[in-house]
Amino acid sequence: MADPLLFKKQVLGGAGTGLLPQLARWLINDHASITGPGWKIIEAYDDDCPTTKLRQPTSGDENNMDNAAFSLNSDFGWHLDSLGTKDWIVLESLADPAYQVVFGSSGSTSLYYCMLPYGDFTPGMAAVSPPSYTNGGGMPPASRVLYYNTAYVTITGWNHVISFDISGTYYAFADEDTLGVIGDSGASLRWLYIGVLEDYRSEANGASFDIGSRCIMYCAPDHVHTNDGSYWGYILSWSNSPEVPIQLSSNNMESCSYHGPVDWSGEGGLTSEVGISPVYLFMQPLNLYEHSLLGRIKNLYSVSGKTQGTVSYGRGTLDGRSYAFFVNTAYHQAVAFKWDGSTDIP
Repeated sequence: MADPLLFKKQVLGGAGTGLLPQLARWLINDHASITGPGWKIIEAYDDDCPTTKLRQPTSGDENNMDNAAFSLNSDFGWHLDSLGTKDWIVLESLADPAYQVVFGSSGSTSLYYCMLPYGDFTPGMAAVSPPSYTNGGGMPPASRVLYYNTAYVTITGWNHVISFDISGTYYAFADEDTLGVIGDSGASLRWLYIGVLEDYRSEANGASFDIGSRCIMYCAPDHVHTNDGSYWGYILSWSNSPEVPIQLSSNNMESCSYHGPVDWSGEGGLTSEVGISPVYLFMQPLNLYEHSLLGRIKNLYSVSGKTQGTVSYGRGTLDGRSYAFFVNTAYHQAVAFKWDGSTDIP
């Protein structure tokens, strides 16, 4: 895919119309009105289902939330777009090699997620929530899972934007191997990013990095800016010590390639002279790999320039290229992604 597909602005709220069922359908390209990238379902769990709580999609129909296995008995929440407080789903990207993502709910206003860089979730294991390696829920060992430290990333709290029963406005971008979601409850702006590094560094000082080292995940949804690299989760694994991947959550992220002034249009409070640049991930000192440039975060850009107030978002153009931007902290660099110039975002 040349440019990411866009999940146009949606006002969602309530367990049956919340973000998670709509987002999952969009990612597998099964949304009623918005074209998605075509990821596939690996497994889903509905804690309130009176019959089979844990289900794998019918073979060959992994891009359909209404596949025969899910629609059986008409009582499975993922088929009905109605989720409870302990439901989860595993989706697989179209990356080559593919990675997987676990999304789940841990309360009426909480969403959690993690990333499996090696795509090694085992379906058909214990029907538990949330799934983990220790409770037999199909997850690989923690060293092969991209958590934040050792736990799922959780987005929760009153007026928190990525929730199930609090109304909010959501929009997103995704392609075969990246996903960004932005939500605005009216009182707070939050986001998540799951994806890969482009031009990731596969070798350094004679050691070859594991393919899992191309995956990247943002772990602090309430910090909507690109100034602090400590919120990025990353697995470092190289050929001379593959048995102990190192999970880094305190990398130093910098942006570069300043493009010059841009005149933004639409909502938001960015000054007239700002620049948009790619976002690169750098490693903090670690043995022989001090200050290593790991790669460029795909489909993510940084907007330099001051914001007015604590929440700012909008869209505009730079050198004939259209972008949408968002930030929730004054005087920090905003996050930006490609915009097609017409979709209702933000």
